[in-house]
Amino acid sequence: TSTSTRQSTTASSATATPSNSPSPTRTFTATVDIAATSDAATATQQAAGTRQSATQNAVQTLAARATSDASKTLAARATNSVGPTQTAQAIAAIQIAETNREVNVRGEPNTSAPIVATLRQGTSVTIIGSNDDETWFNVRLNNGTEGWIRADLLTVFGPPTATPSPTPEPQVEEFDGVPMVLVPAGCFVMGSDDTQLEEAIGMGLPQNIADVEKPAEKICFDAPFWIDQYEVTNGQFDQYNGQAAMPAVNDDANKPREQVSWYEAKAYCEQRGGRLPTEAEWEYAARGPAGLIYPWGNEFEPDNVVFLDNSGKEAQPVGSRPDGVSWVGAYDMSGNVWEWTNSLFREYPYDAADGREGEGEENRSIRGGSYQDLDEFLRTSMRSFWIASADAYPSLGFRCARDTEE
Repeated sequence: TSTSTRQSTTASSATATPSNSPSPTRTFTATVDIAATSDAATATQQAAGTRQSATQNAVQTLAARATSDASKTLAARATNSVGPTQTAQAIAAIQIAETNREVNVRGEPNTSAPIVATLRQGTSVTIIGSNDDETWFNVRLNNGTEGWIRADLLTVFGPPTATPSPTPEPQVEEFDGVPMVLVPAGCFVMGSDDTQLEEAIGMGLPQNIADVEKPAEKICFDAPFWIDQYEVTNGQFDQYNGQAAMPAVNDDANKPREQVSWYEAKAYCEQRGGRLPTEAEWEYAARGPAGLIYPWGNEFEPDNVVFLDNSGKEAQPVGSRPDGVSWVGAYDMSGNVWEWTNSLFREYPYDAADGREGEGEENRSIRGGSYQDLDEFLRTSMRSFWIASADAYPSLGFRCARDTEE
């Protein structure tokens, strides 16, 4: 099994770096540290510099500031090993020095520019550029809004992590006739921060369901792994003599196999020489280092997913929504059917070594949402569960994973 490791942050607000473009980029994640100073107190530091990309040089500048002046709040520790096709990332946390303070995101890099958003503790941003003297940083919020924040209000904890950028061509290999896609080694942030959860609750997600997605935590995989490109179909289940107490919901060979218990799904994957993916592996394959809210991006697109409004209340052939493909080339990671994972359903932060990947009759995590759900249940961070030994139900299926050969 590919090994995942957990890297602690000082808050639950970290998110990974969005990077939807196949071209090489270098961006990194930060969060807001609301210091005792106000916008007006630093009006003399206004800069009208042009927008620049967040290059390795900018990251190194942040690191220099952190090491040369401990009183400054920008504390990014840069690396020199970021290659031309990798994205530099760093995980951050917000600290508020004054009670009930918030920080303004401006439309331009000066304190008189219009306010485009207001952030508070628990909010993460992605740095995408800076002005000439790097007193202001161009940032992207989780909802896609872009703006400017004073550099002294950003705090980045932990070294930037080189992770693969999404590629336009997934690496696909067939194992006994079943296509699987390669998920590269790397890091991502598992779970949701407060801002993301507020948005999901606003969409209709119940508070108690939202709470199980936090705290957000950086998870790293030290080895790549394979995951099925599609949900296991009725045809594949029969081809490998899958055994299930409940019959298939329909006879379409290209539709996902539903009504399979956790034990039955596990046995099928092992018969194929694989296993069920862990909950962390599943989420990484779905959202990637960009920390996407949906497999295709951060905005809901109904045409990209099989869900309640367009499914006719039944599963559809796998891969029928090609625009909903994930960063590694996996289809239907949102919608169509819920998918079993290997993991016991336990509180975050996720830790593969705490026993949640062991045996037991407890609840097992299921991911992805289904044709019976609305968009708030289709987010890549959405978690639910079902009893491992219970009778399976319609709209619950699975896909398999397997380790790479050493």
